[in-house]
Amino acid sequence: MNTLVLVMALVGLSFLSGIFGRGRAVRGLGLPSGSEWVILGFLLGPDLLGVIDRAVQADIEPVLYVAVGWVGLVLGLDYGVVRSRKLRRARIALGIVLGIITVAAVAGAAWMLAPYLGVALSPRDRLVLVLGLGAVASESTSNAVRWVAERHGAVGPLSELLDDLAEAKDIAPIIAAGAAVCLHPRFEIAHAATIASLVVPAAVLVTAIVLGGICAIMLSREERTEQSWGIVVGIALLAAGTTARLGLPVLTALFTVGLVLGLTSRHRDRLLGMIDPTKRSALLPILLLAGARISPAQFVRYGLVVAGVVLARFVVLHVIGLGVSRLARLQTPDSRLGLAMLPAGELSMSIGVSFALAFPGSIGEVVLLSAAVVTLVGEAIGPLALRSALRRAGELHGATTMSGEYPVP
Repeated sequence: MNTLVLVMALVGLSFLSGIFGRGRAVRGLGLPSGSEWVILGFLLGPDLLGVIDRAVQADIEPVLYVAVGWVGLVLGLDYGVVRSRKLRRARIALGIVLGIITVAAVAGAAWMLAPYLGVALSPRDRLVLVLGLGAVASESTSNAVRWVAERHGAVGPLSELLDDLAEAKDIAPIIAAGAAVCLHPRFEIAHAATIASLVVPAAVLVTAIVLGGICAIMLSREERTEQSWGIVVGIALLAAGTTARLGLPVLTALFTVGLVLGLTSRHRDRLLGMIDPTKRSALLPILLLAGARISPAQFVRYGLVVAGVVLARFVVLHVIGLGVSRLARLQTPDSRLGLAMLPAGELSMSIGVSFALAFPGSIGEVVLLSAAVVTLVGEAIGPLALRSALRRAGELHGATTMSGEYPVP
């Protein structure tokens, strides 16, 4: 396929997705994470139908950088807010802790499985790999909670708790993925330069904080939507282009810009209402082109490592689910809560694509494949387990639980 044709097709599909897909999860149509686009991209890839070949994938990489950065910007701007309801600090802290635990547990399992990858890795590359695998396996998307809630009328303290924790967990995988990419900085100023590993992520965060602050200042006196769009898009492209050119974490940088903008701008609600509907349009090319980068041979080559990542994710979320049962003060611990936290999607796939772009070869391939498998497995199991757990808690269709009203932790 010609590169220009693919770009135009992606633009058209993104435009239609923004028009017809808005509220899609609310109506219960399609899959919560949109992973059907990953499957479609896999079928259109060079090893199956051959519609999206490898040369076109290389040409269209700048589009992926921009799309990943835009998703990061929206996630940062929206962090700490669930459908206009601000999260309490205790919930945010708990979500961050659970995210760190998940990243660490999956990364530990991946560290032991790394020798079975079939490729000799240096200690630094091995650390990059396990951080990436931990990052893609730690997301629990709140889209699934919203999908079940809107489709089946779920309401209550348990569904709210799961929604809040899923939202608050995002920061842990974003930081882990950013740190991993920063372990291999690529600078092309006058000659290749080696910068200390701790200096690079600090410089990325400081620069992103400055850009977020500048954006907030520029928007402070701007009430017109058209001019606001110009400021936000300009800052986003500047941050994405600079970090991508230097081989630094685009997702982490734009997430930080969005987070700072959300914390410092008095127009946060207006900006979020303006920008949030565009996230799904940016996700579509990410999901489609991510699927096209996956080949059937990778399942054989990296199958053991990916299976280990999925199993480790099951185990750690099972333990977390039991802890959430106690936190929600359920009469009996519900083991299905761990399965209910399995759904992943936008963040896992964005991190997977970021690694595929930053690390061509085995590291990028296995991280992207793991992200896709985690998303699809979570899609197949998570919503059913979540619906079952909420039904047991008496929260479907606004029902009252048999054991009385649960106190909000």
